[in-house]
Amino acid sequence: HPEKKPRYITVESAISPDKLGIEHNGNVPETQENGWILISVNLLNDQTEKYKWLKKYEPIGMIGYSIWIYHIQDHNQD
Repeated sequence: HPEKKPRYITVESAISPDKLGIEHNGNVPETQENGWILISVNLLNDQTEKYKWLKKYEPIGMIGYSIWIYHIQDHNQD
């Protein structure tokens, strides 16, 4: 869905989103950001906790079993 912007993507994949022709604004930020976010569950829950801010939100969908989709529209960002 090209109308869903901004998009941030951080996934574990042998093929990058760029090679698949998916436009995006880069990796998921480590601080809260509004927009559409796709992230591998393993990276969301890794030991570094770089993306722990996302855990207060519920994903709105999944791609397969390993990529969660979020739509963050929080006007009162922390």
